[in-house]
Amino acid sequence: MKEPILLAMLLLMGFNARPQLNNSSAGRIKQAIEAMLPEGEIIADVMEDVYSTAGAEMKVTGKLNFSIASDGKRVWFYTYGASRPAHFILDDISINLESNTVSIDSIDLTYREDGLKNDRQVHSLRWLGKQSAGPRKRSYSITIRRLEHTGQTFMQIRITEITTGKRKSLLDLSLRF
Repeated sequence: MKEPILLAMLLLMGFNARPQLNNSSAGRIKQAIEAMLPEGEIIADVMEDVYSTAGAEMKVTGKLNFSIASDGKRVWFYTYGASRPAHFILDDISINLESNTVSIDSIDLTYREDGLKNDRQVHSLRWLGKQSAGPRKRSYSITIRRLEHTGQTFMQIRITEITTGKRKSLLDLSLRF
């Protein structure tokens, strides 16, 4: 009599077991990336900061067509029909899903662990990196966020340069899709 009960308990435990990766922080981050960056063709709104007397807000200033691809270990982007050279930076970005790092123009960015909203969902991811060459320093930032009120993805890529104490924005690309 004990054997069928033991067998039933083992089967029940087997069906309810989840891989460790999915419960870990790395597993949740990987799932969030895959959910926020779905494979396929994307038509994104290009967003720009607009300042008025009411304060800062984002305004749609154009569209960008690109594709997202993944092999389960890495996510990358392909642009086509880009209207500005700055948009081609997407072609130089890849996300390593195993190490949770981002490569942008051969610069590695590391994940900043401040985006876990709760134990089950990740709503905001951010990677940062720096490059120094003599007096010139560049700062790289990529943020991917789920917009809760619309379910859309917001992705922002920023590259700034500091030369002899002066900060200059080289790229500030914000996309909503």
